[in-house]
Order: sequence, then structure tokens, then C-alpha cells
Amino acid sequence: MDKVKIDRKTLFALASDTRLEILKKLDERRRTLSELSKELGLSKTTVKEHLDKLLEVGLIKKVNENRKWIYYELTKKGKNILHPNEKTKFLFIISIIIISVLTVIAILKLLTRKEVKPPEVVTPTPPPVTTLPPPYPEYFNQFTITTVVVIIVIGVILLILKRRT
Repeated sequence: MDKVKIDRKTLFALASDTRLEILKKLDERRRTLSELSKELGLSKTTVKEHLDKLLEVGLIKKVNENRKWIYYELTKKGKNILHPNEKTKFLFIISIIIISVLTVIAILKLLTRKEVKPPEVVTPTPPPVTTLPPPYPEYFNQFTITTVVVIIVIGVILLILKRRT
């Protein structure tokens, strides 16, 4: 995602509650000066002054399609200011899901591996055979471990998302 550079003029433009409201309205959909004026309960000249400030710093743009109305809509910079972490959240959640799936696959492979017995060697005195205990308690099966891992991963994702909001 592109980093948003906020200079003095942009900061000044964002310091107005009315301009922030205009940005939020334009985030929903593009609008005309008249629509914004009615929705905000302000005169057209007042809204026009605010729109000019937002145009000057590049947060919105005019869309003139050679029709009767001139629309205003957010620029990429304006969208990034209103939604700075959307792409980061998406990438974070996707990476957690991929890591979780890989972890479950690795655990399942460990649980289902079969011990390879060496070929039987005929010797006059065979060494004593010791059997190793299973690598996990018998009451754990693949379903139980998978369920526990998935619950832990979902819990971690929810915890992280809760802390970010």
C-alpha cells in the first residue's frame, strides 16, 4: 500500500469536522455539490469552500463527464487516509490462515507416520528389542489435535483484531 504523506496543508484540511464529514460522505459514493449541501445542512458556498480545500490538497477530485452535474469523489490519497490498514489486515489474516493450515498438516503428518522397521538381520545373538512409547498419548487422535489447533488460531486472530480496533 502507498504511504500517505501528510503535509501541513493536508493536516490543516483534515482539522475541520465539516471536511471530515465530506470525506466520509464521499467514501460512501460520489456526490454533487448540491447533494453534499443538503446532506450536511450547509449552504452551497460553504460546502464549495470546503471542497476547494480538499481539492487543493488532493484528497478529492472533480469528475466532469460532460453532463449537467459535476461530481466529487475520493482520490487514492483520500481513501488511504480514511482506511489506512485495510490491506494490512487482509494480508495478516491470510498469513495466519496459511500458517494454521501448514501447522495442522505438519501435526497430522507427525501423527500418521509409520515406523520403518529395518530389514531383519540373521545373527546368532540378536540384540534385545526395545519398543519406544508412542510419540503422543493414546487418547489424542488427529481430530482432537486439529480441533485444538484451529480453536487456538481463531482465538489468536480474534484477540489481535480486537486489540487493533
